[in-house]
Amino acid sequence: MTRQETIQLFQDAGITVFNDIWLLYFFAENPGPIGTAFKANIVRNTPAATLGVDRLEKLGLLERTRGTKNRKTITVIATTKGTKLAT
Repeated sequence: MTRQETIQLFQDAGITVFNDIWLLYFFAENPGPIGTAFKANIVRNTPAATLGVDRLEKLGLLERTRGTKNRKTITVIATTKGTKLAT
């Protein structure tokens, strides 16, 4: 697939921000509670990351849930649709 075809694929899915592509790949490869891997990679850009997760969740590409025992624990996973797009 050419670079332009890849860009078009993401645009067709509603993704227009490069950071959102990175977030989708990250969560497709690292499902589960947000922990040190996420913080180490994104802590410098937290507001943009939160907005990106919001956008990807609205597009049905990510799913975010809070822990039942500790509501501070947030789990973000790529949906089937998001995983297919990222791979």
